[in-house]
Amino acid sequence: MAEPGENQRDRSLSDLLGRLPTEVRALVRAELALARAELLAGVRRVALAAALAAAGAVLGLLALGALVAAAVLGLATVWPAWLAALVVALALVAIAGSLLLAGVAIGRRAVAPASAETLASIREDVEWVKTRARSGTT
Repeated sequence: MAEPGENQRDRSLSDLLGRLPTEVRALVRAELALARAELLAGVRRVALAAALAAAGAVLGLLALGALVAAAVLGLATVWPAWLAALVVALALVAIAGSLLLAGVAIGRRAVAPASAETLASIREDVEWVKTRARSGTT
């Protein structure tokens, strides 16, 4: 950084070029920090999706235990017992499946580790540094 009161125009080219590697390292660190933050946000979304899917699975199992008995017994008064059990089981599978699919859908949207803009910016920075290193201006 410039000293207080120092005029930016008074800095020599060699001074500016000497600071270039430090500034490039700071830029790359900032880009990596941004990518890390985006990755952490994606991990949080995946955790939420997993929690929703697990809750759906647990509720499906609990419903299977409690509702199967009540529904089968209720429907068995009208239908044969095997048909009542089949209808109830299919209904429970549909409900549990929809909860699991909701969790998977959220998980698929959350998996993007870093935005395309961040990755493109990091690639541009690396190419810029390589170009400068080849030309000997760093």
